[in-house]
Parts: sequence; C-alpha cells; structure tokens
Amino acid sequence: MASSIGRSRAGDCRSSPRSAAVPKKRSPWKTGAARFTSRKVLDVVGEPHLRLIAGKGHWHFVYDDIKAGIYDTRSIYAMRLSDLSFGHWVEEARVFVAYVNTSWK
Repeated sequence: MASSIGRSRAGDCRSSPRSAAVPKKRSPWKTGAARFTSRKVLDVVGEPHLRLIAGKGHWHFVYDDIKAGIYDTRSIYAMRLSDLSFGHWVEEARVFVAYVNTSWK
C-alpha cells in the first residue's frame, strides 16, 4: 500500500487559506509609481507661460510671455520623463519660474 502522508490536499499550500492571505512579493524593479505626463507637471506648477518640451535626449522648460517680452529656456538632461520623479520635475519648474521672475521683472 502506498502511503499518502505528506501529499494530502490539506497540506498543499495552494489550497491553504493561510497562503491566500499572504500577498505576493513584487518585483524590485516595479516601484508602483503612478505614471505622469508633462501636462501634469505644468498643471501643478500653474504658470500659464511655461511649457515642457521633449528634445533628443533632454527636455526643455520654455517660458514665453509675449506681452511682457520674456523668453527663456532651461534644459534638463534626462532621456525620458520617468527618469526623474514627479516631485523633481515640479521642483525644477518652480525654480526656473522663480529665476525668470527675478531676472526679467
């Protein structure tokens, strides 16, 4: 007679209610960060004359106020928008806007 000890369904981890409650481990490469766009960055900053434009291997913040005669740019050397965090993009934009406001006005 063959013994079924150690092979019972009750001991099978797939059917155990305890294993169902344990969350699966996530890959260390997936951070779970929400995807964002250049429009979202600009919306948070709230400056109507500011644009964020993708170049080849870098990004440009462009401040263009035709009525006041102000035009200035700042390059950020990142291949993709996701290379920097959302907070970093917002901070770069705010620093650039502060620079333009103090330099040109």
